Parts: sequence; C-alpha cells; structure tokens
Amino acid sequence: MSGPNCDEKPGASAESPDRRLSVLDLIRRIRSGDIASEGLDKDSRQRCVEHLTAEGYSPLEIAEILKVSDRTVRRDRKAICEAHAVQRDPRLVEEMVGRLVQRADTAVERISRAVRGKEVKPVDRIEAETACWRILKELVECLQRLGYLPTAAVQVRGDLRHSFSVELPSVADLQAEAERLEAIGRHSGAPSDTLVRIGRIQQTLRLLTAAEQVEVLGQELEGGPNDEPQT
Repeated sequence: MSGPNCDEKPGASAESPDRRLSVLDLIRRIRSGDIASEGLDKDSRQRCVEHLTAEGYSPLEIAEILKVSDRTVRRDRKAICEAHAVQRDPRLVEEMVGRLVQRADTAVERISRAVRGKEVKPVDRIEAETACWRILKELVECLQRLGYLPTAAVQVRGDLRHSFSVELPSVADLQAEAERLEAIGRHSGAPSDTLVRIGRIQQTLRLLTAAEQVEVLGQELEGGPNDEPQT
C-alpha cells in the first residue's frame, strides 16, 4: 500500500494551477485562498511576479501576496529580465527607425487633416503647423544621431522633401503669418487670450529661428578652423 508523495508540500494541491488561467484570475484566486500559493509552478509564479512588478508592487509586497520569500521574488524578477533581453541585431535598429518615421509621418498627416476645415481658427492652424514642424525637426535630429541622415542642412531638407508627403511652411513664413494675425487681432479687438496664444507662438518661432542660427554658426566654426584669413 503506497503512502502519500513525500515531495508534496503540506497544504499544497496535488496539481498545479491551470496554466490557462489569466494572470489576473490567478492572482485573484491566490488572494482569495482558492489556490494555495505553495502549489504554484515556476512559470505561473513568474507570470504573477511579472504582472505585479508592472503594477508597481515592490519585491516585499509581491512576496507577501504570493506567500514566498523575498529572495524568490528577486530571483524570479532576474529570470524575467533575462527572458526579455534583446540581443544586438542590426535589423532591430532598421525596424525601429522604420516605425519612427512611419509614426512621425502619420502624426503630421493627422494634425494637418485636423486643421483642414474652414471653421478652424488661423491661430490654431499656426499651432498645428508649428507642431508638425517640431515633429519633423526632432525626427531629423534623431535620424542624424543614428547616422541615417547627414548633418548638412541642405541635404536634410532635400531628404525631407522626398520622405514626407506634407509640404510644411518655413519658419519665416510662420513668423510672417503670426505677425499678420497679431495685427488683425489687435485691430479687431480680439480676446486677450487669443493675443496671448499668438504671442506664445511667436516666442516659439523666435526660439526655433535662434536654434537654426546657432546650428549654422556652429557648422561654420567647426568647418573652418584651418582656413587662413583673407587679406
């Protein structure tokens, strides 16, 4: 006559919890006592640890919920990090750059589409165009840092014309339009908050102009230290 399994922990179920349970159901049943945490298999426990970690629980709190040691939780978290490790792969960089360009292009097109209606205020159009310009500028800077675009401004502008379907106005055009709207607003007695918004846009455009000037000056200084002064 055979006795009970000596390897089975006291109070633990003879069978591991159903792995088909969602992690939320699993944690809920552990908390309610329907499932003994001692009977959790390693994979199920690590699923719980991963979810609770993502929810912001500390190792001590997770250990208390799952009724395991803090060391076990830390060991599980280390195993989870190793399982999610990303190996170096040049294709991953290319895929991420592709996603980045696609999302930037989509964002610009959505913003442009949102302000296409006749009922849209001119000041809102300027804000939208400024946002589009900022998105593309940050995208170019990111691609330059990754080595996908040269740093020469003329070459970057050429690449942008081929990469995006949305033709954006220059900073000078935006400044002129903002000044025109400011004059109209002051002449027609526009609300003060509208004038404040126009002022903020003008300030942003001035900063963008200054940034471009600093970049050009930096390129001139870095590109010509060996040039002899002309007499």
